[in-house]
Amino acid sequence: MIEKLKSMWRNPASLRRRLTATYATVFLVFQLGALAIAWVLLQDTTTQRMDDRLLSLAQNLSQMVKYAGGESISTADLPRFQPLDRRFSLISLRDSTGTVLAARYGATLEHLPPVDLNQEIYFQPVSSDYSRELFGRENTGRLLTYRFAMPQGQTIFMDLVEVHQGQAQQRRQFIFILLAGVLGGLVAALFSGWTLSGMAITPLEQITAAAKGVHPSNPGTRFNLPETGEEVKRLQSELNEALGRLENAVLVQERFIGNVAHELKTPIAVMLTESELIDPSTDSTEELQQYRKSVTTEMKRLGSMVEGMLTLARSDQAEIFARQTEVPLNDIALDSVVRLTIEAEPKSITLLPTLDESGNATVQGDPDLIATLLDNLIRNAIRHSPDGGTVGVTVSSGADQAFLSVWDEGPGIPEQYLDQITEPFFQVPDQPGIDRRAHWGLGLAIVKTVASAHGGKLSVRNREDRGCVFTVALPNTMTGQLEGGPEPSLQS
Repeated sequence: MIEKLKSMWRNPASLRRRLTATYATVFLVFQLGALAIAWVLLQDTTTQRMDDRLLSLAQNLSQMVKYAGGESISTADLPRFQPLDRRFSLISLRDSTGTVLAARYGATLEHLPPVDLNQEIYFQPVSSDYSRELFGRENTGRLLTYRFAMPQGQTIFMDLVEVHQGQAQQRRQFIFILLAGVLGGLVAALFSGWTLSGMAITPLEQITAAAKGVHPSNPGTRFNLPETGEEVKRLQSELNEALGRLENAVLVQERFIGNVAHELKTPIAVMLTESELIDPSTDSTEELQQYRKSVTTEMKRLGSMVEGMLTLARSDQAEIFARQTEVPLNDIALDSVVRLTIEAEPKSITLLPTLDESGNATVQGDPDLIATLLDNLIRNAIRHSPDGGTVGVTVSSGADQAFLSVWDEGPGIPEQYLDQITEPFFQVPDQPGIDRRAHWGLGLAIVKTVASAHGGKLSVRNREDRGCVFTVALPNTMTGQLEGGPEPSLQS
């Protein structure tokens, strides 16, 4: 049972019950605390008033005893000094040794509670046992032992009692009223808490109902809740922004899948068409060799696309964190230049490396992916550079950043396409001398994905005379924030 209650308390579905219980608990604790303080103050006030009355009466009675008691006082004299108010009773008169000189109700030293005879005024409570022993009935009250001197110099101690008549019944009535008030207040608190918590969670229920309409088939769904407060408005705004990001991701994925399907159909259709046209009984060996060459070319293109897609999938931050290590960008640049010099030779293109002289261009990440990033930038520059041109590879570092830049002497990129060139399968149309079927348009998408996964960013701009510059800015550590630093020094 206890475990079930704990589970219900922790269950997010019981938020309204938890809010109600919390509200009622706070109210109950506050009410009980206030009642306890009121009870203590009431008791203190009542006691103080009783003590004041007893002291005033004792002072008056002492004057009566002084001037009417004569030289000796006996029990027979006590009725003359009894107060008219029946709440008060003069119990006894004692001398300085504590000997009872006069007593009422047969009081003796055994009946009287111990007192400090050295004090002039001494208050103490009267217990029910003492009251029953002295008066034959149970009452509570206050006992005052008051010291005064007779005219002949004798010291007398007066024992004066004020009895609480019917106090037990009054206390029971008071407690009953308190409990009734607490119970009524608790019911009111539960009702108020349930109502207020219902008002508080109504927007959440509306969001839950609206969330049921969110589906991959309808990614454009947005929350449109009635105005219920600034907090809910902010929550709705954040949720709509998140849905917007999801919608963009779905659209990018759909476009990516469509591009993949289209690109896969082309080489498959080519191979299928050529295979249907071949007649082994009549076609020459040369035609078969041509078919073999075509199939090999298309299969290499398919393999290149699959490899590019795998690289895109691998460029995940979780995997990079698992494989991160220190990556000196100078070494990465030199290795890429040496590796791709062979690919630049058919066009007589010179690869010109410029390394970071400070040696501070070191980042945290996956060295293989960063090498792939730079290789793709260099291959893209070689592809768009004229024969006999130059491709520059520059490594530099700033305050909290390291830069990899690749520039070429090609025709540049039309301004309207600068924001699209990093999309998968996108290729700038109508570029003379560029075989669009020889590439898939995944290289720059891989560069952007790898840079983002390492906490960096890719930027591109056209040079003033010809060609363009691609720059990747990376933070020095995986947790570092990309901040402003000096731009890398490049040929313009």
